[in-house]
Amino acid sequence: MLSVRGKHFRVGLAWKLFSVSMVVLIVVGIYVGLYTLPKLRATMWQELENKTREEVEVAWGTLAYWHDLEVAGQVSQAEAQMVALAQVNSLRYGENDEGYFWVNDFQPVMLAHPFAANLVNTDLSDYRDPDGKAIFVEFASICRSQGEGFYTYQWQYGEDANRIEPKLSYVKSFEPWGWIVGTGIYTHEVMAPYQQQQTQLWYWLGGLFFALLVLCVVAIRY
Repeated sequence: MLSVRGKHFRVGLAWKLFSVSMVVLIVVGIYVGLYTLPKLRATMWQELENKTREEVEVAWGTLAYWHDLEVAGQVSQAEAQMVALAQVNSLRYGENDEGYFWVNDFQPVMLAHPFAANLVNTDLSDYRDPDGKAIFVEFASICRSQGEGFYTYQWQYGEDANRIEPKLSYVKSFEPWGWIVGTGIYTHEVMAPYQQQQTQLWYWLGGLFFALLVLCVVAIRY
């Protein structure tokens, strides 16, 4: 049997070790929460922006190619625009070819959209997402003021009319024809790894806290 003095010593030592460990855990938690996770999220978001921008450059290049043929006198403007819209409408990217492009003008009237034929040739000035954003008006405003840029909003997920997901789009104006070409990527799919790592980190810290608590109790009792 331990003496009362020995017991008190072990209890005091256990609580000191637990307190020091808790301070370390708190510091680690603050570091992870305020630096590591935000930096990880910022990096992943930057990669998402870069990918969206790069894809739009491909579609924009298609418009530029047909405009060059028009300027060279090889095709009429009507022919160049018709073929350019058809080609942009058929472009796909992504593992399952889920990525696509649309084209609208500055009014804004939709000129091409592979998965929303009902919107083509429609004035979208009053079109709003579930959050009330006049997204096509905003696209036109971005392109009018700075030529290109990013915008976040809510959009139907694939063909599921009952599922709405956040989306990041990049739009770029094609000045010769007064058009805007854009694409969007669902952010929840790309940011899923971040959410998983965030959850794993907090589970790890929580598990470590519980293990330290158990060790402290064992040290005190035995």
